[in-house]
Amino acid sequence: MKRVLIISHNAMSSRANNGKTLASLFRSWSPSHVRQLFFNPETPDTPAAASFFRLTDHEIAKRVLCCMRRENAGETVAPTSSAVSSGTSVQARFFQRHPSMKVFVRDLLFSTKAWRSKNLLAWIDEFEPERIFLLGGDTCFPFRIAARIAADRNIPLDVYLTDDYLLNAVPKSLLSKFNLRRLRNTYQEVFERTRHLFVIGTAMADAYREQFGRDFIPIMHAPVMPDSMSLRTSSGGLEAVYIGGLHLGRANALMSLARLIAPAVRDAGASLTI
Repeated sequence: MKRVLIISHNAMSSRANNGKTLASLFRSWSPSHVRQLFFNPETPDTPAAASFFRLTDHEIAKRVLCCMRRENAGETVAPTSSAVSSGTSVQARFFQRHPSMKVFVRDLLFSTKAWRSKNLLAWIDEFEPERIFLLGGDTCFPFRIAARIAADRNIPLDVYLTDDYLLNAVPKSLLSKFNLRRLRNTYQEVFERTRHLFVIGTAMADAYREQFGRDFIPIMHAPVMPDSMSLRTSSGGLEAVYIGGLHLGRANALMSLARLIAPAVRDAGASLTI
């Protein structure tokens, strides 16, 4: 079993979005062979990795503002019983209203050498990773950090995209257009140096293969359902819960699913609630 360094925005989690996907993908890995570097101000809630290192924008900004005199940035964190976020600061509320500015500022901060802190590099060297697994998003800096760590240690880099942030994006400002062009260039550059490229589905694999001239492997997060789980409620009806966003036409897909299975449910003499 190879030692894998996971790099992502989100901490591994038992319930939250990409963190849950990562925990599921590596559930068969021995935690002693997994470490995670993540960038969001949150805390993991699963012991799926032996060690977690959190490196936030705030830590990078402090190191930049003190002209790199601070040797360290970021810290190792232990899993808690529930995922914890740092709360909503004034800056966070501003960036929620201006997502393009958030992407630009984060990429600008991490484009410096401030992320290469003494404690982070020592943490990586101690682990001696044999593989890098990057779960990428809509910012450039995780791709460049993962590629640099892989190149410095001459180890393979694998990239996984759980959403399309590029081909169907509709930039509405000059800054968002700049961010999108920079992201496209980063994808192209890093994909050329990547061993395996994974995406969330076959349609995305086909579209990205045509765009970048590389093979993309579709893998989906499939949670393990206990054999004893029942969809029946105490009243005898069937109940299904969808947990996720309703954007990108997902609400229409849910309604189509309900219409598709409704006749079979009625034939079984039951009711269905979604």
